[in-house]
Amino acid sequence: MNALPHEEEDAAADQLAKANSLLASGKIKAAERLLQTIVGNDPANASAQARLAALALDRGTLDIARKALATALRHAPDMPDLHHLLGRLLDAQGRANEAIGAFASAISLKPDHEATHRSLAPLLFRHKRYEEARKSAAIALVLAPDDVSLLLLLADIEHACKQPQAVLPHLTKAIQLDRGNPAVTRRLCETLLDLGKLKEAVIWGNQAWKLDPTAPQAALSYGLALDAIKHYDEVINVLALALSRCQMSKPQTAFAENLIARALTHLGRRDEAVRHARRAIENADNNASYASTYCRALNNVGRLDDAVAFAKDLKKRLPNHPGAAIVLAYALRECGEYRLSEDIYTSVINSPNKRAEAEFGIAMIQLIEGRYEDGFKNYEARLEPPVEVINPKPPLPMWDGNPDPEVRLVVLREQGMGDEFQFCRFLAAARARVGHLNYVTYPSMVRILAPALKDIEVSADSMTGRKSEGHKWRWLPLMSLPHALGLNGAEFAAATPYLAAEPEAVKKMSKQIKTGRFKVGITWQGSPTSQVERGRSLPLAAFAPFAELDGVHFYSLQKNHGLDQLRTVPFADRITDFGESFDAGDNAFIDTAGAMMNLDLIITSDTSIAHLAGALGRPCYVILQHQAEWRWGVEGDRSIWYPSLRLARQTAPGDWKSAIVPAAKAIKDLVPPPVLETAPAMTAPPI
Repeated sequence: MNALPHEEEDAAADQLAKANSLLASGKIKAAERLLQTIVGNDPANASAQARLAALALDRGTLDIARKALATALRHAPDMPDLHHLLGRLLDAQGRANEAIGAFASAISLKPDHEATHRSLAPLLFRHKRYEEARKSAAIALVLAPDDVSLLLLLADIEHACKQPQAVLPHLTKAIQLDRGNPAVTRRLCETLLDLGKLKEAVIWGNQAWKLDPTAPQAALSYGLALDAIKHYDEVINVLALALSRCQMSKPQTAFAENLIARALTHLGRRDEAVRHARRAIENADNNASYASTYCRALNNVGRLDDAVAFAKDLKKRLPNHPGAAIVLAYALRECGEYRLSEDIYTSVINSPNKRAEAEFGIAMIQLIEGRYEDGFKNYEARLEPPVEVINPKPPLPMWDGNPDPEVRLVVLREQGMGDEFQFCRFLAAARARVGHLNYVTYPSMVRILAPALKDIEVSADSMTGRKSEGHKWRWLPLMSLPHALGLNGAEFAAATPYLAAEPEAVKKMSKQIKTGRFKVGITWQGSPTSQVERGRSLPLAAFAPFAELDGVHFYSLQKNHGLDQLRTVPFADRITDFGESFDAGDNAFIDTAGAMMNLDLIITSDTSIAHLAGALGRPCYVILQHQAEWRWGVEGDRSIWYPSLRLARQTAPGDWKSAIVPAAKAIKDLVPPPVLETAPAMTAPPI
């Protein structure tokens, strides 16, 4: 006896339910056999056809999926699941617009069809239709509020829209739902980096690395966070370990090697930096950013010609790439080929691919050549990526330089202590244009600077609370003052001297400095980890021509690095070392300034000591490398910044004798004839 129609339907429904149960328990093959039995008995069973189509899509057998869907849609054209699956099929075939149309049909039939919104949102995201993607993902999240993958998708959408603040809530909720998810912890690290929350970024980066120690991206994100807080040793350790135990792609390997090279440069390990920078470009030979690291690494070890040759080859391979042009312009600039370099920078600035690096590069040329008005205007590019000397920036508008008594201006220190000594001269002019000025510096610099900065609040305060007090707060970096004030160079020297030593420090140091001799303070080495230190320092032994001068006694103003050389030079008996107590407190340069006021002359390499001597108006010789930094100009022995300074320049790279021997001859004329040891301290004639 044949079964009745409703009995056949009940049997098919039971079989479909059993197939769904098998699918839920992971028994895919058994479920598929049962589904094929169902459609064999009834090809019009759209639900069974839909399940078969979904299985075919999952394993990539698109033709089987297409046939199942075609049959099902003929019999059930209003079934949302079928239109959703058709959208998935079309997406897999690369037919994005048709896929979006199929998903739209499913949503028109069932607006809250969760699976469709899940499929549509990432498709729209991939095709940069971010607003539609955000809307679809948000609907899916309402239907599945605890779905971490949807939260990650929404985070990706906001990141693509450059809205890091909007990314954070999605990731925060995701981590609350699944604290052990390495993808979420890694994304938290990256987002916190974008927001400038560096310490938090390091914490989450470390967590991601611990959760998945073989994941390349976790290691790279953690390394980037460590780099941001300047923990360069840890950057090297983490990424070296990752390179040894993670399966990295060539782009990932290049990223890691480049980051290691940068860290090594910061640590002064320049030869190692060259090797790692080379490995980076070997894994990504057309990456202009990595090429820039390699070019700078070559320059740092004195291989300027190699850097130019490499940069020219890169430009030949990437003739239309602005990054390649910038690398070549930099290499030429470091060799003193200013006209060629400026032409290349200008071409990038005038192109549709204008870059802040090009403006910064051209600023270096304009400043070293004394074109200060244009130079300081372009120097503002240092505030933009990738240079970005201040990051994060304060949440305040920048001051435009216009007089306004209602403005409460916060000026932030930047770069090195020598830069502070050089540029603090402009704070008084800024103070005259605003109602209040707060200069924010290192805690150790407050005492040396504050007495000279009349009517200016000098502190190590942060920006906390500046928005909430109801005042017209503005901010500016210290080295932006010449541009904001509209200065062109004529005013630079007029203010000197503009710092003063504390009388108590002058008296204290006078007791440690002998009278009756020509008293010379010396420094010869800056910090080896400084980015700008390359080529500036010289060995103390190079000061031998000065030691040959009769009647001269030296006083070491050197701190930290290089003190070991005091024991090895032949003229050590002519050098007084003030000892460990010299400027050993929390306040920098107090003893140094006091000593300078008791000395007849200072001789120094290009360090903060030169700037302090100039700011105090003390006679000083600055021994400069062949390609000196921008503030010392291209030629001549005078400084527009400091009238009391004389500049002694190398005539060839690395040739310190060419700078020191002529300087020693000039200093010889300053040394008075020998006098009795008990005679009063002498004052050196102007130099």
